[in-house]
Amino acid sequence: MAKKKDLAAALHSGDTPKPVKAKATEKTAFADKTPIIFRVDEAAKRELEYLRLDTGAKNMQALMIEAVNDLLEKHGKKRIA
Repeated sequence: MAKKKDLAAALHSGDTPKPVKAKATEKTAFADKTPIIFRVDEAAKRELEYLRLDTGAKNMQALMIEAVNDLLEKHGKKRIA
């Protein structure tokens, strides 16, 4: 088994790793979004998760965006979420 390098020695050895180009992630994809946090009971959360699975929504974010847009439309506002 190869011996692990000493961390201090590795830091001072002068070997610098090449920079890695960042991939597009959810973190960067949501950079222009503002989080809204709200609480629901466990049963509601479970039902929302089942609904997400039943509708084929990619994730809970997509399901909630659909819900917000539907609510805005219901009250005569533009679907902008």
